[in-house]
This record gives sequence, C-alpha cells and structure tokens, in this order.
Amino acid sequence: MEHYRLLNRYCVFSHDEMICKMASKADVLDVVVASTVQKDMAVMIEEEKRLREKVDKLVSCRKLYYNERRNS
Repeated sequence: MEHYRLLNRYCVFSHDEMICKMASKADVLDVVVASTVQKDMAVMIEEEKRLREKVDKLVSCRKLYYNERRNS
C-alpha cells in the first residue's frame, strides 16, 4: 500500500476505510486478524495526527505571513 502511494497512483479502494470497517466488526474477527487490524489502525491514527499537525503549522505560517503583510 505504501509503495503504491509512493508511486503517486490513486488507490482503487481506501485502505483506511477498510481498516475502520474491520475494526467495527472486531468481535467477530479471528484474534490474529483483529491484532493486525489494531496495529494498522494505530499506524493510521499516527499518520493522521502527523498530517493534521503539518496542516496546523502551514495554516499558522500562512496567517502569520498575511498578518505581517497587512501590517506593513
């Protein structure tokens, strides 16, 4: 999945959506599958946090830039 993303190709399906759907049915999954889904979900959540922090920094920088230009 990561390799496919690095090639800048659009995914045919959403891996994140599949993981969320599987996690919502965790009580009926095999223990090994449920464990793998939990690990994938943890990675997905950390990636989401990282991306949101990046967006927050960009927005903050942009606000600062526009405020400085407005005040000049």
